[in-house]
Amino acid sequence: GSSSSAVVSLTTNGPPTSGIFVVSPAKGSALTTDFQFALAHWSDDADDYPLTYTYGYRFSATGELTPLVADQYASAWFVTTLPQAKDVNLTCVGRVFDRYLSYAEVSFPVTV
Repeated sequence: GSSSSAVVSLTTNGPPTSGIFVVSPAKGSALTTDFQFALAHWSDDADDYPLTYTYGYRFSATGELTPLVADQYASAWFVTTLPQAKDVNLTCVGRVFDRYLSYAEVSFPVTV
């Protein structure tokens, strides 16, 4: 009999890496304090640029994400007020996307 073989090579896309997420200040007043969200130093493969960003918050670390922007945002810096969190810290969330929509999600707790 005869035999045959084949080699298949797959390339996968990983999310952006090595960045930081900071929200300042870490404590403020609901609907009056301007909170600055900053996603900095993120990197990815050269073919995966440009990077885009989204911002949101959760009332608990595992709760549903409430978006603060309607779509992916071109800026790694964002300023907003936040709602009152009753007896819990808010978990601010930043997502960094590459052009293929692979993303990294990071969080930062704040007190409102």
